[in-house]
Amino acid sequence: MRKKTEEKLQQIIEVAARLFIEKGFSETSMSEIADSVGGSKATLYSYFPSKFELFTEVMLQSAGKLSGKIFDVLDGPLPLREKLQVFGHEYLTFALSQPMIDIRRIVLAELHKLSNGHEVYERGIKKKWSRLATIFDAAMAKGEMKQANSWIAAMQLRALFETDMMDCRILGIKEGVTKDEIKQAVERALAMFWCSYSV
Repeated sequence: MRKKTEEKLQQIIEVAARLFIEKGFSETSMSEIADSVGGSKATLYSYFPSKFELFTEVMLQSAGKLSGKIFDVLDGPLPLREKLQVFGHEYLTFALSQPMIDIRRIVLAELHKLSNGHEVYERGIKKKWSRLATIFDAAMAKGEMKQANSWIAAMQLRALFETDMMDCRILGIKEGVTKDEIKQAVERALAMFWCSYSV
């Protein structure tokens, strides 16, 4: 019975993700999601008490699936600078992909209405990027980086990676990015980052 329940849960999330991206959050109703899943609205509400909670789960799961093993690069054996180059390329390829741009557009339009923004932050951004902060803590302890707040350093690097192209993708100015554009963006971001944190 549990397996069936988990399968139903994933079915609901997948259907909701498709409808949110196709129609937008506001234009997608719980009734429409229930109809598309093939169940009752009461069953849908037994899994998710509100559309906002369903949207939160869609957003977090989608980001988690699409990011794959990006952050696992940080656990590899490469020297720190090389590791950040590989990580930056993988992260930007993920963050600028069309599925993630679609999700981010919905988030920007709707997240201010969510009552559980703290949960989104803790389960999403903080959980993932704390791994980079941990890497920075170790690098600082070894004298490979200047002593600083490792979480702030991680957030600054994230912002530097996204500086060049994220707004253009969100606003539809750029419909896609090339590998060479990503490579150059990572190089510029890391050059600026190391100006502040190199020993």
